[in-house]
Amino acid sequence: MKKEDLVIGKEYSCIVNDKEVLLDNIRGKLEDKEFNGNAILKLVKIDFSGTPIFKFVRALETKKISELVREDNGKQYSFDVLVESVTETSGPLVLKLNDGSGFIYAKSFTPGRKAYLDIKTGDIIRAKLFIKVYENKKEAEFLGGYKVNKEMEEEVSKRINEEKEKRSIPKNKEFLIKSEHYDTMKETFIKAATLIRRAIIDSRKIIIRHHADCDGYCGGIALERAILPLIIEEHKSETTASYYYRRNPSRTPFYEYADATKDLSYSLEWIEKYEEKPPLIILADFGSSEEDLLAIKKLKIYDAQVIVIDHHQPFLENKSSPIREIVEVHLNPHLFGFNESITAGMLCSELSRFINENVKNIELLPALSGLGDKVNGKEIEEYLKIASEIVDLGFLKKVAKCIDFEAYYLGFVESRSLIDDLLGSNIEKQKKLVELLTKDIERREKEQLKIIQDLKSLKEVNGFKIFMLNLDEISLRSEFPPPGKITGMAYDIFSEHGKLRDVIVLGIGSDYITVRTSLEKFNTVNAIEYLKERINSGFISGGGHKMAGTIKFVKAVRGKILEELINYLKNI
Repeated sequence: MKKEDLVIGKEYSCIVNDKEVLLDNIRGKLEDKEFNGNAILKLVKIDFSGTPIFKFVRALETKKISELVREDNGKQYSFDVLVESVTETSGPLVLKLNDGSGFIYAKSFTPGRKAYLDIKTGDIIRAKLFIKVYENKKEAEFLGGYKVNKEMEEEVSKRINEEKEKRSIPKNKEFLIKSEHYDTMKETFIKAATLIRRAIIDSRKIIIRHHADCDGYCGGIALERAILPLIIEEHKSETTASYYYRRNPSRTPFYEYADATKDLSYSLEWIEKYEEKPPLIILADFGSSEEDLLAIKKLKIYDAQVIVIDHHQPFLENKSSPIREIVEVHLNPHLFGFNESITAGMLCSELSRFINENVKNIELLPALSGLGDKVNGKEIEEYLKIASEIVDLGFLKKVAKCIDFEAYYLGFVESRSLIDDLLGSNIEKQKKLVELLTKDIERREKEQLKIIQDLKSLKEVNGFKIFMLNLDEISLRSEFPPPGKITGMAYDIFSEHGKLRDVIVLGIGSDYITVRTSLEKFNTVNAIEYLKERINSGFISGGGHKMAGTIKFVKAVRGKILEELINYLKNI
């Protein structure tokens, strides 16, 4: 609109701030009444300088963005909002505006940005919008706006933040099962869920990284089933969800520096281009070890938010977890005095209920993760009771093996549909896949067990038996079962599935050793520290569970590692 289009005596909907009037891109003055906000004004005159003079008629109706409905189509409102982004396109200028209750994209068709050069991302403005509602989608035409004064900016900022915080608080705060362990960790569950819900409200990209095994997949998918529907609801678009969400499996049982670099590269491109917030990265079934530290520290340099959900023994310095100190949330039973019997899949399944009170199809996931990791404890017993009411437990054990099998070949590929089919999204395909894969897995395991029995070596030390396997000689490269799984199979046989408590199995590779035992005195982290003290070179590292872990090193020190590891076992 231009000044010459104004008609004296006509009423206009305007924005008013301390007697200054904004009508589209025209600035005027209020004649007779103090008023801030949305108003209907009558044009009284245009003074000698060409400034329009308006008279207050009545206040205009206001609404929250979240309250806009189809009946508001074609109406004009003003909103006090945070400018979350300003995007200049070949067509209109697009502003993303948020009043705390929700956001709306407003397009300005004023050529270029001349009229709104002073409005930028992070500003609090009073915006006049022409509302457009198409089915379930809301957008607006930006008719004008200005930055509010300092006092009002503080007030509106506080209100918007309080509104977002209120929406972020989990509605459900009850667990699927009764557990004293969970009750102890409850505040950490709430903190993690609140951070994830706030990330969704703030349109922050969410990246889930999880270990590519049954437990890791169960954890990642439980979170996905809670998070994706909330993103879709927030943005009113299924296609937009893929922009704000990614899930990536990882073959390594730790968060690799290369993966952190990929996640940052993916995010930084959009941060620079569209002034987005740094991402929230959730690490499931890893993230607690010394090997994770470098990658996580890099994320923090770029202001990424990080949540670790894990059940592996955490790396400690001076009896404190350095990872816990730098991430936003570290949900790990060990940090509360518990052990790995509560798996990452169980933790993520329970957390998913806090994130989204309406989450669907997560009842089987905690039981599956526990079967996959072969844990014992009250929690897995409760989850198996729930699962037994839905599916035969014998079949569920087969599903757990099939997920491990499929995950091994998928590697870093997400493949949501394939895993979902195995988890029962398509019952017919699930049955066919489980039948097909189980036959092949059993064939491979049968042949592998024969090789294990034929090529094992036995050493008796300190009253217990050490079974040693040369994994390079008894495994096929890039084929299932992988080395870690072979060590676990050997342990099951030699310990009679955990009944014998005096058995240790060492799976020996060219530059690593995998350990499986039920010997309470053994501790993977302590063993690694012992080796570092006695061998001053060799890039010795590793981690895992207390009695099931991996020790890594360079090939040249393999002989020394094995010798000193035997010495460690002699002295525990």
